[in-house]
Amino acid sequence: MKISVFVPFGSQSQESGLMYLLANYLKAFFPEVVQLRCNGAFSLCDRDADSSWTRNIVSCFTCMNDQRALSSWSGIPVQDLSSFLSPDDISQTKRWALALTPANFQQAALGSTKIFELCRESFMNRFGFTEPDPANKNHEQFLRRLLLATARMVLAARRYHMKFAPDLSLISGGGDFLTRTFQSEARACGRDVALFHWEVAQRAIQIHHPRERKMLACELVPEGIRGMRSDTKTWPHELVTIMAEIMKFLDLEGGQLRLPIAQ
Repeated sequence: MKISVFVPFGSQSQESGLMYLLANYLKAFFPEVVQLRCNGAFSLCDRDADSSWTRNIVSCFTCMNDQRALSSWSGIPVQDLSSFLSPDDISQTKRWALALTPANFQQAALGSTKIFELCRESFMNRFGFTEPDPANKNHEQFLRRLLLATARMVLAARRYHMKFAPDLSLISGGGDFLTRTFQSEARACGRDVALFHWEVAQRAIQIHHPRERKMLACELVPEGIRGMRSDTKTWPHELVTIMAEIMKFLDLEGGQLRLPIAQ
């Protein structure tokens, strides 16, 4: 069984600690657990909100290194997102984006895929509302770049699911164009996705079942896991029990590891 992990904002995501703990645990049962890493493939992303929606090369490198460090701690290999984009993809999507007019931004499509619907929440994260104003030059400038990045993410995610063909993907958040597009393309390719979403009101991470309309609330929200012991044999019984519970909820074959400290 192949499992992919997609946490494009690394430690910035509240869900990341739990997800990389789970990835570390899962590799004892499934040898093909892989991290898909966003490696600066796009000119903007929702993480730019932390720097007033500006982008510099340092921010991308910081995020890339953070993602790599988390995968290294979990002991899972990395596949870079940019490797699933070809030079033709870059040039064709550039021409596609330049041909758009503000009046048809919301109807922009790549084949049968409606692009604006995949990045609507990212637009809202930037401006505070979901409907762009065609006469607003700030909206036009940002949204053209956002539509271009989303279109490229569609192609990269589609090719990733076709080539790596994960049986299950674990993704964080779901409220930005990267994870929303990844989830959409996974579904289109017939692949299962388990969404991990931080719920502030509940102070818990909601784990969405990949096929059924049910959720598991996990109150374990670890921070700074890179300072924890990565060897699962040293984990306390309580942590192992939580990992086994999540596996069971996701209908993953396996069970609880027989660890000396957990017996």
